[in-house]
Amino acid sequence: MSLIHTIIRQLNEGVGARRGHVGLLSDVTVHDVKPLVDKLNKILKIAQDTSNKKEVKQHRFSWQAGMSDADALKVLQKQDHFLEIKDGPKYIKLDLYRAHERHSGSGVFMIEKSDGRIYGIKGYGTPNKIPKHQYGTVAEPATKRMAIAAAILEKEEVMRMNIREHLINEIFPPRGVVSEKDFDSLKKNDIVKIEYGGAMSSGTDTFKVTAKNIVGASKVGKITLKSVTRPNSVKHFLYKRDKGQVTFAQGDMGAIVKKFTKVR
Repeated sequence: MSLIHTIIRQLNEGVGARRGHVGLLSDVTVHDVKPLVDKLNKILKIAQDTSNKKEVKQHRFSWQAGMSDADALKVLQKQDHFLEIKDGPKYIKLDLYRAHERHSGSGVFMIEKSDGRIYGIKGYGTPNKIPKHQYGTVAEPATKRMAIAAAILEKEEVMRMNIREHLINEIFPPRGVVSEKDFDSLKKNDIVKIEYGGAMSSGTDTFKVTAKNIVGASKVGKITLKSVTRPNSVKHFLYKRDKGQVTFAQGDMGAIVKKFTKVR
């Protein structure tokens, strides 16, 4: 092997080691995928626990006459889902199972062993490689999008909301310049100007407040923002949590507010 090839191989192996998985010359293994699946299952469990308690508390779940809240909670928990790894010759599959029913899972993701790319599925055993069904790589996964895609439960909308809240807080820690006072002062039809940076896009835009409400079992304040200059673009949101921390999001993606001004 020539000197230049030896140097390239060592650099590739170094990149793989820094990213926490095998070098580029090796196939991805179940061992490499397990930390991602563990994180996704932790996110699912937190969101499911919140959803279950909310449904019992608000009596949205139809249980048998005379069933206690504790018994209803047990029934709901049996409907919860988790991801499990299944190895294969070319792909590692991530299947979704209902708690206590390991015999009947459904495919959600497929990971190509040769390069670690994560895909959704067309049908069981067939990856869907169009861009909107790609979820990054094992080294750099789109964890948030994967968690939301896995939330295909009977209480889907509550789950999606809880996962979004949990992930914005977990992956994008609260930071920015919007104060609790700024948040509290905003009302419907107010106009604000925000300079922001995020994974989807960065820039400065003017927004109109279209809604302000409280969401989730944790009573999170939520303001929905619609771009004045691009009304058909993705919605933006401000969230206020129990400690008065205000975060900003573009759709389901967290972002950082660099400058905030209330126009009127």
